[in-house]
Amino acid sequence: MTIKEVQNNFGFGELDPKIVSRPDFQGFYKGARKALNTLVQPRASLKKRFGLTFLTEVEDDTAGTPVTDVDKVNGVVFQFSAAKKFFIVVRPDDEGGMNEKVAFDVYLDDVLQTTDTTSDYTIAQIADMYLLEAEDRIIVLHEEVQPHEYTRTADNNWTLSAIEFAYVPNFDFSNIDDPDYRGAGATFTPSATSGVGITLTASGAFYNAGHVGGLFVGGGGIFRITAVNAGGTIATGTTVQDFAATTAINGIDAILSGSVWGNFSGGTPVGTDRGWPSRGEFFNGKLVLGRTSQLKNHIAFSAPSDYYNFDESEDTDLNAFSLFIGGNSGDAITDMISSRALLVITESGIHATTLFLDTPITPSNGFLNEVDKSGSVDLRAHSIDNQVMFVDESEYKVNSAQYDLTAGTVNIVDVSMFSPHLIDSPVATDVLRPKSRGGDYFVVVNSDGTSALFQSQLNQNIAGWTPNETQGLYKKVFCKKDVGYYLVQRHVGTGATVAGSMDNVYKANRAFESFTDISAAAKTSSTDVDILEIDGDYIVIGNQAPFDRMDIDFDTASNADLDLTFEYLNEIGDWTAFTPTDATSGFTANGLISWTISTDMPDWGLLDLSLYLATGVSLPADTSVGPAKKFWIRIKRNAPGVIDVGLSTNSTFTVFTSITDSLSDTSDDVEIFSNQNDYLLLGYRDEFDTITVAFNTVASADIVPTFEYYDEDGVWQTFTPTDNTTGFTGNGTITWTASNLTGWAAGTVAGNAGKYWVRIRRTAAVVATPPIEDSIYFDITITPVEEDIAINISARLYFEKIDFDVQLDSQVSTTSDANGLVTGLTHLAGNYVFARVDDVTEGPFFVNSSGEITVSEVSSSDVEVGIKYTPVVIPMPAIARQFAAQSVYPPKFIKGVFVDVYESLNVSLNDFEIPDLSVNNFTLDQTPIPLSKFTEVTPLLGWDPRVEMVISQSTPEPFEIIGVGYRMEFS
Repeated sequence: MTIKEVQNNFGFGELDPKIVSRPDFQGFYKGARKALNTLVQPRASLKKRFGLTFLTEVEDDTAGTPVTDVDKVNGVVFQFSAAKKFFIVVRPDDEGGMNEKVAFDVYLDDVLQTTDTTSDYTIAQIADMYLLEAEDRIIVLHEEVQPHEYTRTADNNWTLSAIEFAYVPNFDFSNIDDPDYRGAGATFTPSATSGVGITLTASGAFYNAGHVGGLFVGGGGIFRITAVNAGGTIATGTTVQDFAATTAINGIDAILSGSVWGNFSGGTPVGTDRGWPSRGEFFNGKLVLGRTSQLKNHIAFSAPSDYYNFDESEDTDLNAFSLFIGGNSGDAITDMISSRALLVITESGIHATTLFLDTPITPSNGFLNEVDKSGSVDLRAHSIDNQVMFVDESEYKVNSAQYDLTAGTVNIVDVSMFSPHLIDSPVATDVLRPKSRGGDYFVVVNSDGTSALFQSQLNQNIAGWTPNETQGLYKKVFCKKDVGYYLVQRHVGTGATVAGSMDNVYKANRAFESFTDISAAAKTSSTDVDILEIDGDYIVIGNQAPFDRMDIDFDTASNADLDLTFEYLNEIGDWTAFTPTDATSGFTANGLISWTISTDMPDWGLLDLSLYLATGVSLPADTSVGPAKKFWIRIKRNAPGVIDVGLSTNSTFTVFTSITDSLSDTSDDVEIFSNQNDYLLLGYRDEFDTITVAFNTVASADIVPTFEYYDEDGVWQTFTPTDNTTGFTGNGTITWTASNLTGWAAGTVAGNAGKYWVRIRRTAAVVATPPIEDSIYFDITITPVEEDIAINISARLYFEKIDFDVQLDSQVSTTSDANGLVTGLTHLAGNYVFARVDDVTEGPFFVNSSGEITVSEVSSSDVEVGIKYTPVVIPMPAIARQFAAQSVYPPKFIKGVFVDVYESLNVSLNDFEIPDLSVNNFTLDQTPIPLSKFTEVTPLLGWDPRVEMVISQSTPEPFEIIGVGYRMEFS
């Protein structure tokens, strides 16, 4: 029975793999099994994601070195006006030098305007800076540093200065660490009922430096402290509200509060370091600051429109006030955000002001209710599509705080419920609102270096996640409306300098089915690991960028050439041999192994190795954070080493004595060939052609040996090797040509199966002193022990701008000369790139260490060069929804697939390029025009119930899937 079916809605994005068997779930028909490097569109199609244009490498300008530690980089996109969005980068300056500082780089329209440096912050504090936008300035918050403001006076003129608060919030710390002033007999006596400069004398040493700026409330008065004496007994200050009398006021009837913010540990009397606010927001015309090192759940509201005034001395509508969030002082505030209400998110809950308050929040009506116990990790929350998004405390889901105006509350919804595999311990989030593209995107950067993008259109029932990866690692993201930047770690070729670390190093057995991760050991000389211990073993090396030099240092080198072979994994997943220049001479010495990528491995592929292993075989958990796709090589040892089985037998070949361990143990020596016609029997898993013999005691006379091998019919056949031991009368080798041993095959002797056998018989009648072996090996007596392995690739941090009009990553716009030479690509050195020359795609090219490629078009002023990223769409399994019992399991034969695209080119289905959409349809020198059409493809996919249809693209062109249809037959 032939059925027609269609899917034209991808509004749920990439779904959890477990949903592949859930056709009863309506989202099944609105999602995809894979939607890599795409974006869910507001019309529910899947479009290739934006590209990235290269802005700058993060460098320490004064030190002249690259910055490679992501924790030393921060930033913010600051909208000064509708026309001006500045990108401010915070980075180290002169790190390790005499004047180590922190630098602020200011970009406008991707052009550096100015750089300012400061010693007010340490480099270690950069990662925890909270950068809050405020009209013409950025407020810089850090719990260890007094808040600063970075203020613009002109596009190229900014000033960083400490904020001088008119007043700071107050808190009674006597319950924490200040002296307790409420004991019996504790009193405070004012010198006058009112005035400036009056004193308040305490009966004990209750004051310290932290009380300066604080308040005393009692005896009908309010007193602001401006100074305290060295003994801590007298405070000088000003009355805010007059005392009723000058008589002593009992401490139990008073409140003595100190400054919430500041470091008073160096004051007199010595106070405590209270820290500074590290989170902030603007709400109802007030600056809201909170979370100090001592009061992690405290927030303070400034006076209205007087942002640096936190005067809490009176409860008037014009005064500042403070609140504590929740009941646990250790429940740290992770962020606060103004969106209809003020939402304050902590590690264990979310709190909000009421939605029904129709007047500004004041000391008399200020409060926040706990609306949910869904806490957050320590990341920024963001507003998108009338909801607030934040990463849940579990680190593996994203929550949405959605307003319920009817109930007057906030509901928390897990918006990653159907795509949880795309959220992996996020390290950064933001919101992108592209102009004229439609929709808003919540952007997540995961700890594994991938990025996930969420399109939300609640009114259209669109809520879909798509994964995003690049040839490198996403580290951070910074956005403001339609402007966004990723901080990306990429790998760059370093030419002749071999000092970088590869991503993955594995040991693998001869069957290529058992892997041991030695990545960490290969990156340091302090941990040494045995490698290539037996013939057939592999060393497997993978890296996100291709490399052509590898420097190996050994703790112990091999004593003989390991007869190495080298292979790379090509773009279709086949291992292909290549011959490098091996200065290690088969791992017998430290040295360089080098090759030329363009000629030795022109089709080297960026692949996920796990997809090209035998069924049931898997790699260890990846200790190198990042995408699974790498450039892979493997090195195989072919030279044999220790003999598998050694037996000493009698003349009738009926009594077998194992001497296997003795053959490789020089401290355990045994006599062999004790009697005429005794045998030495050697077995190994592969054919071999050499044995190396060393004696404790040599034979006193030639034993006149004969040599035989065991053939495929189980018959011992004679052969004549070259015997350099002269009948076991001296150390030496015995060698032969294995291919001359006709019919030699693995067999079973004395219960030992699967070995290639050689036996040696003593024929001499009289040998006064039989030989005593010290060791009998093949030609390898010492296997190598690696110390460290380095490649000519180095990690770099780049800022790259999100750009919907480009098809490549890390792209630059440049020109070609009269010979087609393109220069200035040093940030792409050591990488494969594509070029779009006059809107026509060429490539791939390998960028040499000088940062150059040569394209076909000469003297072009329109050359774009960058790294390709590939969109991949795999729809959910085809289901015949007209059947009453919908199921993915009935076998189905896909007779035809309709691929419906919008303004796309070079679209492929299961790696077969769809002819109608191929750039090859265009004549030479004709600019390919993206097409909008549907095309039927006959994929010949058999009767697989879960058959996968992989829609992808081979070159960097426009790509958008608006529907998929099927003609299928059910069994």
